[in-house]
Amino acid sequence: MAATPTVLVVDDYPDALQVWSLYLRSAGFEVLTAADGRDALAQIGSHHPDLVVLDLELPGLSGFQVARQLREQPETRTLPLIAATGYSYTKQLDQARQAGFDAILVKPCDPDTLVAEIRRLLADRQASIARSNVSTALPRYFASSRPTRGASKIACFRRRCVVEFHFRVAEWISSPAGRSRAAMEHGTYPARPEPGARVR
Repeated sequence: MAATPTVLVVDDYPDALQVWSLYLRSAGFEVLTAADGRDALAQIGSHHPDLVVLDLELPGLSGFQVARQLREQPETRTLPLIAATGYSYTKQLDQARQAGFDAILVKPCDPDTLVAEIRRLLADRQASIARSNVSTALPRYFASSRPTRGASKIACFRRRCVVEFHFRVAEWISSPAGRSRAAMEHGTYPARPEPGARVR
């Protein structure tokens, strides 16, 4: 994600696009706009926004259809999606969740609420990417740096220190999502070595 996140706002009302764009730019985001579902998909393919705010009732492709298409593509499967709708019927909100939206806001919504949801979802995505990177990097490190049989005590000690450091990094990155220490010790991350233990 870029230093300044890019948000795509999709709505078929020009006034709504203008108001949301001005507010989100004042909040520090780069903003793209689209007036229908097909234009939204084209802009996502060309500009790769960090998050999409999508009206559900759009001409041509609806917001539901756009969300389903995005969730079917590997490149956009985890793209954060916020549904913006003027309807508050339970059935429609359930359909939005089933289509793959991460958050649903009923219009007219408070602008600060929209910004808070955008920042929350972007932070969650960053944490998810970081956890994935650590989960991928740790096994590679352990496989490539295992001390050979008969390695010196200094080499074993250094490896234990590095394992401890990586464990703390993984623990810190995972904590915002609520992943417990016990889950990490028995899940995808290597268990933390006991104090004084020799890492083989």
